[in-house]
Order: sequence, then C-alpha cells, then structure tokens
Amino acid sequence: MEPELAQTVMERVRSAVSAFNSGDFEAAFAGVAADVEWHFGPWVFDSPVLRGRDAVIGYYRRLREQAGLWQVEQELLAAAPAILVMHQRARFEGRASGIEGRSESFIVMHIGADGLIVRTRDYETLA
Repeated sequence: MEPELAQTVMERVRSAVSAFNSGDFEAAFAGVAADVEWHFGPWVFDSPVLRGRDAVIGYYRRLREQAGLWQVEQELLAAAPAILVMHQRARFEGRASGIEGRSESFIVMHIGADGLIVRTRDYETLA
C-alpha cells in the first residue's frame, strides 16, 4: 500500500472507531465499500458473513440496541499493499444484566484501489 493511501486509510479507521464508540454507525462504516464482505471469527455466536455496507450497519445497530455498550480500540500492526492488520480490543457491558467483559481479536482488512475496505476477516490470534 502506498504510504499516502495507508495514512488516509488509518485516519479513516481512527475516525470510524470514534464514530462506532459513539453509536454513529453511518459514519463508522463510511470507509467501507458498498459491497463489502464482513467475516466474523468462528467464536462469534450466530454471526453470518455480512455482505454490503448496509448489512454491516444494520448488524451493529441491532447489536447495540439489544446488547448494550460496546467500545473498541484498534491498533495498526502491519500494512502491506492493499492489506491492513489491526489488533482490536473491545469492552462491553450488557444492557439488562450489567455484566462487563473484554475481548480482543486481530482483523485483516483488504483495501480496494479507491481506499475503501472491501473485505474483513477476524482472527482469534495474530498467528
């Protein structure tokens, strides 16, 4: 990935994380291609592959409404031509139960020529 494009994508990711944490999912996923493929890790219960930005926005909006608070932090681990590897840490709290938890995963993001994310895949470990 060209350094300028990598910088632009990382700025979008930082902005997206901030928007996600505030519940503004339209802004959070503005850097995602309209036809994105969004793959969750196998540990995520009942989560299909999402296809399309609208499906991703809808999924996270429903999750926030049903489950409660979910805050994330992302750190860039590696960048290669058209690929970013991110370490994501999440903190959540159940709306009804008040139970708190934490999780972490590693996300590989494939970036299209236009700088939009075209595919993501979560992994439990960096390996």
